[in-house]
Amino acid sequence: MNTIKEIAALAKVSPATVSNVLNNRNDQVSSETREKILEIIRETNFKPNRIAKSLRVNRTHTIGVIAEDITVFNTPSIINGINAFSEQNNYRIILNDLGLNEKMGHNFSEITRFKKTIDGSLAALLSFQVDGIIYVGLHPRDVTGVLPLVDKPVLYVGCYAENQISVNYDDKSAFYKATKTLIDLGHDRIALIAGPSDSLAAESRLAGYKAALENQDMLYRDEFVVTGDWGFESGHKLGKLLVDSDKLPTAILAMNDLMAIGAVNAIQASGLKVPDDISVIGFDNREFCQYTKPSLTTVQLPLYEMGYMAASTLIALVDNEDINRGIELPCDLIARDSAGLHHDYKYN
Repeated sequence: MNTIKEIAALAKVSPATVSNVLNNRNDQVSSETREKILEIIRETNFKPNRIAKSLRVNRTHTIGVIAEDITVFNTPSIINGINAFSEQNNYRIILNDLGLNEKMGHNFSEITRFKKTIDGSLAALLSFQVDGIIYVGLHPRDVTGVLPLVDKPVLYVGCYAENQISVNYDDKSAFYKATKTLIDLGHDRIALIAGPSDSLAAESRLAGYKAALENQDMLYRDEFVVTGDWGFESGHKLGKLLVDSDKLPTAILAMNDLMAIGAVNAIQASGLKVPDDISVIGFDNREFCQYTKPSLTTVQLPLYEMGYMAASTLIALVDNEDINRGIELPCDLIARDSAGLHHDYKYN
């Protein structure tokens, strides 16, 4: 049973009367007729077309989500946050996964090659009359132009777009906090394994590292900053380079957990101990960090909170509320066993 007209024919009433019952306009229908119509609805398992009904009020209570890749570690938590807000507020989400991680790797600038795929995903979501679109990025970066202009609110999470609303985490403050933690533990030779120089995230984290050193009147040393590619092997290679250098660092900061674990492996392979000889702090708080030996001190990203905030902000946009364009959430430092007091350090 698919239409109001068919329900009306069975009940021998007008379609308008059935509509009054479905919309709880009970003052316009007798109780006897109302019960008769409801009984037919129950017997036929009739379900009103929610999309068609919502078109009359220009709202479907549906959020379209385009994820660059749901297999990347940060995306599931962001999606969970979006879904949690949606469920709590009687919205549903329609998710399209572009599967770009395997196609692009770390070559994020190549996303324009997949514009046709992205446009198709957007068109599919718009066909469902979604109230707005959330675009979930693989990695913090500028994706301006990746989506065409549409007459729906659009929000970016985990990435940025010029003149668009975005929700991200505060890279600079997070890395400042990680650096300051090592300084407070007495470390004065803090090396950095950075990400690629063309990465916005790496640029922001480097700024946080420099700011923490400067605020403690510590020198920034070029020889203590090496550049990796986000991978474990990169961290291992650069960790060995730092350990074998003439000026042994007392601590190493890595811009992600994979490079941090690679550095730990290199330190241990050299016969030194973590954190007794060299402390190590990572970034991301990947699940494996609690199981490494020693367990890795790292920065927790507010991924779930970003997703929740993204959905909340999108609905505020749908409601025509004024929203700040760049929303940045704070990160937390998760203290574990890989970072400790510098052995020559004494509290004042």
